[in-house]
Amino acid sequence: MTVVLDMDETLIHTVFTGCSEAEYRKNKNTPKYDFFLDTCGGIAVHKRPGLHNFLKTLASNFEVVVFTAAAKEYADAVLDTIDPNQFISHRIYRDSCSTYKGYNNVKDLQLLGRDLSRTVMIDNTLSTFLKTPDNGVLCSDFVFDRKDRELPLLTSLLLALKEKGDVRELLKGSIDIRGMTEQLLQRGKAFKLFPEAQNSRHLNLQLQRLRSLRTRAA
Repeated sequence: MTVVLDMDETLIHTVFTGCSEAEYRKNKNTPKYDFFLDTCGGIAVHKRPGLHNFLKTLASNFEVVVFTAAAKEYADAVLDTIDPNQFISHRIYRDSCSTYKGYNNVKDLQLLGRDLSRTVMIDNTLSTFLKTPDNGVLCSDFVFDRKDRELPLLTSLLLALKEKGDVRELLKGSIDIRGMTEQLLQRGKAFKLFPEAQNSRHLNLQLQRLRSLRTRAA
């Protein structure tokens, strides 16, 4: 199975500082960050808790691809730092994103040339899934929360998908990104996700539903 991961606000959160690390640290209110890079005028990067174990576990079970709406220079600098063990097999950048029905940075999984019945994409932005909604898992935005527990939940969900059949059927029955994207297209910017549709409690509920569907299909 292929797992396609977004980068910003899914795996990491970046602050574009516009200054050196020394200058950035002079502000006593600066949130604690995991590493600082001089690229793009200076960036402070926050890793989502559990990131290393998440990538390690995924690489042991799946093909791991990062599909980011970020530019290559910035994305490579971050990915080289968070993935020194090269758990990520392939990287895809902003220039491979498309525009669809007025929405930018839509990620078309058909570009990967993989079997879509065995491909899952994880992203924090709903419009990302517009072209291949049945392959999507929507995660919550990660910014600074050191108590965030999203990645272990995502690991459990992906491992639950590993063993059986067409992931699109299982995801439609448990998560239904297609329904959300249809509402997004109908209502445009007026459409707002319910808060519970993008938090860890919701993801945990989807995992329970997914396991129930798998049990019934067994």
